[in-house]
Amino acid sequence: MMKFKFSTLLFLLASLWNQEFCQQWIDRTYNYDSTYNVVYGSSINFNGVLESHKMDIFTPLCDDDQHISTRPLLLWIHGGAFLAGDKNDPSIINMCKQFARRGYVTASIDYRLGFIADDQPWDCTYPNYKCVFAADTSEWYRALFRSIQDGKGALRYLMNRNQQFRIDTNNVFVAGESAGAFVALGIGLLDTVIEKFAQAYALTEVARPNSNTFSCVYNAGLTFNNAFISRPDLGNIEGNIEPSNIRFKIKGIGNFYGGLASDFLKYSKSGLMKPAIYSFHQPCDLVVPIDSGRIFSGLSWCMTNGYNCFAIANTAKVYGSR
Repeated sequence: MMKFKFSTLLFLLASLWNQEFCQQWIDRTYNYDSTYNVVYGSSINFNGVLESHKMDIFTPLCDDDQHISTRPLLLWIHGGAFLAGDKNDPSIINMCKQFARRGYVTASIDYRLGFIADDQPWDCTYPNYKCVFAADTSEWYRALFRSIQDGKGALRYLMNRNQQFRIDTNNVFVAGESAGAFVALGIGLLDTVIEKFAQAYALTEVARPNSNTFSCVYNAGLTFNNAFISRPDLGNIEGNIEPSNIRFKIKGIGNFYGGLASDFLKYSKSGLMKPAIYSFHQPCDLVVPIDSGRIFSGLSWCMTNGYNCFAIANTAKVYGSR
């Protein structure tokens, strides 16, 4: 389970919603319906292969309240350092169900995982340690950018079906844990091409990963026939999934153990207000520093001092919740 309390987040969501019905979105009074494995789109992964992406959708059964014609939407995004995890994460599914019982339409999504791993044979006694070594620092930014594109596409999928799910397009929220929080922040804040990572443009090719990483989750089912892997431009900040003309507003972002890889707060499209942000973090986070620092800096210290492993190389600098 995620180790944080949701009272502050609930207050934020309810206060940003219609005040007349504030209790409506706090008490868990509803049953809900579930729709699993909905394919919301597809996109090209780091190895040039087309992947399909799925989501699970939870809709509250609110027909007893005739004065409520639409419902707020809350998109939940799993963590896993962009290298593992899926929409079935127990804590994320639990949050989807708990907020559906409060009257929200909720959804948990899959998104592209992985990066081009290093061609060096990093390994030690700690399980899967070799899987966190990227070919270079740029691979972390590219993994995040792909994930944000997929998250934006998932959100547009739901917006394009707002009448079917009775979604209030002016009351949209996104939340995530760890890597999922980076994605949630990107969905809500990456809104102009000025903010596109330099690493998301075309880069020079890199050597195929070392064979000892073929067992890593993000390499499952992939083959690497060529000595080098190309790195094309990753496209626009919105991605290509589910184009939409539906106008909607992201009112709030739930950031749990996440952060930013660059300053998405500096620029805003057409002067629009940025969403409200609720952040929860802990100073002992081994993956994402609460201040600024390198991804996995805490884990790297533990591995070199306690497990006789290598320090993790080629990680990106990020800015945590504080």
